[in-house]
Amino acid sequence: MHYGYTVSDCSFHIWIQGDVILDDNKFVEECKRFTDYQIKLFGDIPCNEYHFLFHFTSVFQRHGVEHRNSTVIAMGPASDFQFDVLYKDLLGISCHELFHTWNIKSIRPVEMMPYDFSQENYTRLGYVAEGVTTYYGDLILWQNNSFDQADWMGILSDNIKTHLDNAGRFNLSVADSSFDTWLDGYSSGIPWRKVSIYNEGFLIALIMDVFIMKASDCKNSLDDVMKILYHDFGKKQKGYSENDYRTLVNKYSNNSTEEIFENLVYGTIDYTDHLVMALGLLGLEIQITPSSKYGESQFGFSADEVSGKAIVTSIAENSPADTSGLWYGDEIIAV
Repeated sequence: MHYGYTVSDCSFHIWIQGDVILDDNKFVEECKRFTDYQIKLFGDIPCNEYHFLFHFTSVFQRHGVEHRNSTVIAMGPASDFQFDVLYKDLLGISCHELFHTWNIKSIRPVEMMPYDFSQENYTRLGYVAEGVTTYYGDLILWQNNSFDQADWMGILSDNIKTHLDNAGRFNLSVADSSFDTWLDGYSSGIPWRKVSIYNEGFLIALIMDVFIMKASDCKNSLDDVMKILYHDFGKKQKGYSENDYRTLVNKYSNNSTEEIFENLVYGTIDYTDHLVMALGLLGLEIQITPSSKYGESQFGFSADEVSGKAIVTSIAENSPADTSGLWYGDEIIAV
């Protein structure tokens, strides 16, 4: 199946492979809305046509990869997209991948400009490339009413929970975790060793955005930083450095984000206070409650059913499960 729309003289194509149950007209209209929002944010788009290549599978799948003027997205099971949760996940990954047209395919870390395919291209800016993109991918859908308030609160809550559940935040900064992406990619790697550039990058982008708005009486936001990166670096095919990004954020925040870089980006401190402060400026508060699952709240482990077996999927550091020797991948055969 093929659908199309045009925004700002750029033609967009939606190609669908697989027997998916989807409200096509609604989906195309929502894609058009978030496309229009992103182009207005940056001022233009660095291509004259763009292709969404969707592969809907019969089994669970969730994967997206960006290209200069297209994205390939594989998701499933195809029969479940009439349900709101999976449909909104589809919107989220689609909005995220389109944002990459600017942020990584055009706006690139200096270590990847040009990209050297003969060797690793290490950078500590993964939290900008993926974290900021994750932040905007969800924020835009809330701002254009594809996501409602409950959806946005759920996204914030999930990201905060993931942050608090990962003891790796005390061991490796998000900047160094960005550098280490070459070592084990998107896998969690050694438990408690590192953090997710997506999750931590999302939260740090949120905090920076709020601090910039506070410092400028809401005259500026993280939008301004991304626009400058696109027009002064991306469009000129010039890579940006860690210091370039830091200088721009500090410029628009009147240097109120300098501590964020030292402690949150390059440090390993517990930054719950920063989250509380940022959300408080938005009229929100964080309430931390124990898990309703007994194994998680009392013993500190999670388990999922895999092929009919109860497999341990996570362990809280220094929990009874940890000190008793229970570990990732163990099968629980009796209680």
